[in-house]
Amino acid sequence: MLTRLKANSEGKLAKQICRVVLDQFDKQYSKELGDSWNTVRLVWMPLSELLFRYREST
Repeated sequence: MLTRLKANSEGKLAKQICRVVLDQFDKQYSKELGDSWNTVRLVWMPLSELLFRYREST
């Protein structure tokens, strides 16, 4: 999985890592929650973004 992470800059590498993590979440929780995962993800993504921005500001 980490072999996919080739980048020239830290920002680009961070985005690639985020994509790998999100892909893993999708695979794992799609298995566990089935069709409900799409609804959970729609709620979870904006909340996680808010938490991330809050953490950066403190």
